[in-house]
Amino acid sequence: MHSSSMKKTLYQQIDFPVLQNRVYDTAEEAISCPKGNIEIVEDKSTGLIYNVAFCPELMNYDSNYDNEQGISHIFQALGEIEWVVGPLRAGRFPG
Repeated sequence: MHSSSMKKTLYQQIDFPVLQNRVYDTAEEAISCPKGNIEIVEDKSTGLIYNVAFCPELMNYDSNYDNEQGISHIFQALGEIEWVVGPLRAGRFPG
């Protein structure tokens, strides 16, 4: 159990890059990127699961942050199922 209360640690990772989609100019920049810790906990009193070690001050979404998903074959395939999810978004449920 997590020492601060009724929290159970589910997963921990030390010195993990804080941004997965940040593009760096050199390998050295990438290796020395900002890192934070991950401690995923389950709060037994509320049922919430979250990263208790999250530090928002480490997050820096600048012009080198790239979340482009268009080249992903999985992301592209999502467009192919629009005929299924489109009616659901419009509130037209089957049955």
